[in-house]
Amino acid sequence: METEIINTKNKETGFDYFIDQVAAYIKGEELEITAGVAPTQKKEIWEQILKGNYLPMLKVNQNNNNEILGVQIALSFIQNLKAIHKSKPHKLALSQKNNKVYIWAEIADGDDETMEAILASVIDANFEHRDSGISLSPMIVEQSDNLSVPAHFKVL
Repeated sequence: METEIINTKNKETGFDYFIDQVAAYIKGEELEITAGVAPTQKKEIWEQILKGNYLPMLKVNQNNNNEILGVQIALSFIQNLKAIHKSKPHKLALSQKNNKVYIWAEIADGDDETMEAILASVIDANFEHRDSGISLSPMIVEQSDNLSVPAHFKVL
């Protein structure tokens, strides 16, 4: 019983642990910069922060958050399309810019069922992630349009 009390006392939790972790992170950043091994962007961001300009750091964090949230909404869309609507377009590609995930889908000519499944999956995923600030924007083409997937899209 006494060892349990000692072990519990030695465990760091809560605010003190958080502060220690933040301090260790900042110290690591400082070591990278002073050793000259930090990427240029990291060095520039820290220079701006030390001058009191937090916008570059916030922009990097915003971009990282958008990417993570974009992946989540894209996965929701694909899961809805496959599992709920049991549909698969001929070609499916995704691209992301800022808070938008763009969907490029090619379907068979006149395949209204797949088109409706894509649109319903977009609506479902947008609703599911409505509080994230990220949304899906679809573009549906038919095979006879003979359009190539735009270069900045990733084909799935």
